[in-house]
Amino acid sequence: MPATSSTTALPVLLALAGRIAEPVRRHVEGVLGWQSVDATEGGLVPAAIRLTDVAGALAAARAGAGSDQATVPTLLLVTATDPPAEAARSAAALPPGAVLAWPEDRDELADRAGQLLHAARQRPVRTRMLHVGGASGGVGTSTVVLALAGLLGWSGQRALAVVGPGAPVGAVRSLPPEAVAAVDLWGRASELPGVAGVRAVRLAGPGRCPVLDDPAIAEAVVDDGVAHDVDVLVLRPDAAGLSAAAGTTAGCLVVVGGGPARPRDVAAACGRRLRIDLPRSVRVARAGLHQRVPGSLPGTFVARLIPLLPAGLRAELPAGLPAPRSAAPNRRPWGASPRASG
Repeated sequence: MPATSSTTALPVLLALAGRIAEPVRRHVEGVLGWQSVDATEGGLVPAAIRLTDVAGALAAARAGAGSDQATVPTLLLVTATDPPAEAARSAAALPPGAVLAWPEDRDELADRAGQLLHAARQRPVRTRMLHVGGASGGVGTSTVVLALAGLLGWSGQRALAVVGPGAPVGAVRSLPPEAVAAVDLWGRASELPGVAGVRAVRLAGPGRCPVLDDPAIAEAVVDDGVAHDVDVLVLRPDAAGLSAAAGTTAGCLVVVGGGPARPRDVAAACGRRLRIDLPRSVRVARAGLHQRVPGSLPGTFVARLIPLLPAGLRAELPAGLPAPRSAAPNRRPWGASPRASG
């Protein structure tokens, strides 16, 4: 049957390794009108659903891709010639949202895909997001974002840094906002060397980072560039910093280095909100120059940001990090639920 309106031109990942691969491809592209995408090619169109067979699911399990791939709704196709034991192993390796017999149930593909997409949209967002903005350009917002992502990774979390074009990291995949909202984002993000469990993407094109919807990502730290309606504001003690501090909605202010503003004026602008002072450091500048942030940041620098972590994660940090130095917090930047993004 033709695709329904909810699945017309549906981007589908065909993870097929058995003899039915070509017949299934002809059916979904020629009859249903779906758009086949390939995750290995790094395309910008994210797959909305995965279609796999027994051989494809077992191959993904052997490659160690099951945990990342399971974030995309999966339809498993089983044929009459598939050994029952292998079919059971494939379902355990890559848990499907639905199982259909091929070719007997092929007319049900569009309806089942629509049901899986509807269920995925109803699932609550699980990623906790922290938005970081700068009072002006060049204050070190990207460094703070990456350092926080590193702390989250060192505490045992799967953390994602969403950075801009000038972030001090090496080759990082660039994605438009619509691809950043995909449920398979973790599998598309680039690993950051030296920090296990932390990946990054660059936000390409106009628009703010959308709410993340990948259950594989526990925490995300987002670089909003020069922006004041954020959770954490990074500033220098200068006129732009004082003005931004006075008008920001941020619950935490990170003051970087020295500047012309008097300390009492900085204190007055920050008020009773959590304030963290970061020094200007040659080692931090060198790490940025060589694009080795956060892996090469000094521990004393990173430790100052520990009060920004959710309380339950601070106890999970490695014992080697120095004790943080900051004022006692009056307001935590991490909310109980993700912020809506425009």
